[in-house]
Amino acid sequence: MATAVRLQQGGLDINNASSLQNLNPIVMPDAVPLWPLAPGWYVILTLLLAAMVWGAWRLFRARRHNAYRRAAIRELAILSESAASQAHALNSLLKRTALSVFPRRQVAALTGAPWHRFLDATSSPTSGQRLFEGDLGDLLERVSYEGECPSPDEAARLADATRLWPEVAPQQMLTLAYPWLFLLLPLPW
Repeated sequence: MATAVRLQQGGLDINNASSLQNLNPIVMPDAVPLWPLAPGWYVILTLLLAAMVWGAWRLFRARRHNAYRRAAIRELAILSESAASQAHALNSLLKRTALSVFPRRQVAALTGAPWHRFLDATSSPTSGQRLFEGDLGDLLERVSYEGECPSPDEAARLADATRLWPEVAPQQMLTLAYPWLFLLLPLPW
């Protein structure tokens, strides 16, 4: 009893439950861990990984599909012989490049004016640019089949047109078949 009186006189009353001195310190909760993730994040990460794999596959396919272009441009850079043999090689390079892109039955039998029209039609259908129409197409035919030696200026024009054709010929464009699918993906940020 003497201790109880002493405590009451000092201002501390341990028997009183509402006393502020009886309170324990605030216990902070543990920090929310970053791992393991909530199930929704696993779904988002799986969809993101699937989209990245699909995009890489499409990119690989388009690159493989357009390998003929790179090969034609490389071979054209290698051609640096005399003007006549280069011009003859340019026609065979164009034919081989076209055969690698278009069906054989559509390209193989073309010579002369139909071949020039085919090259013009496939070079840039939307712009209407004609690379081999007229005198340049005739020059290509004369050099290829008659063995005529072109002047350096004509050979340069022919080489420029041949260099341009693989670059503007139809290519596989990376298009998204279902662009609305990306609207379904929630963005986590």
